Amino acid sequence: MIARVPAAGLAGRRWDPASWDPRSSQPLAGLDPRFPVVDLGDRIESITYGPIVTGRPPEAVDGGVPVVTGRAFVESGLDLRDAVRVRPGCEFDPPRSRLRRGDLLLPRSGVGSLGRGRMAVWETDEPANVGCFVDRLRLAGLDPHFLWAYLRTRFGWSQISRLWNGVAQPNVSFGEVRALRVAAPPAADQEAVASAWHRDVLPHHLAYLAAAPEDRPGARLRAAAALDAWIARVEAWLSGRGEL
Repeated sequence: MIARVPAAGLAGRRWDPASWDPRSSQPLAGLDPRFPVVDLGDRIESITYGPIVTGRPPEAVDGGVPVVTGRAFVESGLDLRDAVRVRPGCEFDPPRSRLRRGDLLLPRSGVGSLGRGRMAVWETDEPANVGCFVDRLRLAGLDPHFLWAYLRTRFGWSQISRLWNGVAQPNVSFGEVRALRVAAPPAADQEAVASAWHRDVLPHHLAYLAAAPEDRPGARLRAAAALDAWIARVEAWLSGRGEL
C-alpha cells in the first residue's frame, strides 16, 4: 500500500512510512456514522499513574495492598498472583493512585504490555494501587468495558499504535491518551458491550485464574480467544455490520 504525502505535511511530524499508512492515518474510516465521536479527554474524570519511588524496590508484606504493574496484565485481564503487596499507606500506596471499581487500567509503556494491547478493568472493591508504568483512567459518561473493547478494535488500536511508530519503546503520554478519538454510543449500548464481557469473557478469565499450573496455558489461550471474539463482535457492530 502506498500513501503520498506532501513534503510540507511532514514538518514536525513522523517520517516513518507506517505512520502514514491509511489504515493508521485514517483510523475512524468505516465507523458507523450513527455513533458520535468525542475526545477521550472529555470523558476522563481523572488520569494518573502510580508513584515513582527511586533508590529501592517496594517491600513486600503479607496481606498488603497489591501493586498492579505491567507484568500483571494477561490477554483477558489481570493476574495478580505474583503481584507485590505493600504496607497500606506507604509511599508505594498513595491515595491519589488507589483503585476503585470500574477504573480502566492501561499500561503506558512496554512492548510486552502496551505493545500487545493489554488492558483491564478493576472489577472489585479490594484496595489496590498501580505501578508507575500503569495509567489509571477514571471515566465519566463512558463505560470502562466498552472503552476497553473500543481501544482494541481497529478504530482505537490504530490510533494507539501510531503513537509509537518509529520508536523503539512503546510509550503513551497523558496528552496522547486524552486526544484519542472514541465513539460514544448510547449508554444502553455501552452496557450491552459490558454485559457481553461479563457473560462471554469473564468466565474464561476466572477459569484461567483457577486452573492448576499444568492446565494454565490452555486456559489462558481459551480466555484470550474469548476476548478476541468479544472485540471482533464489537468492531463489527461499530462498523454497522453486526449486532451485539
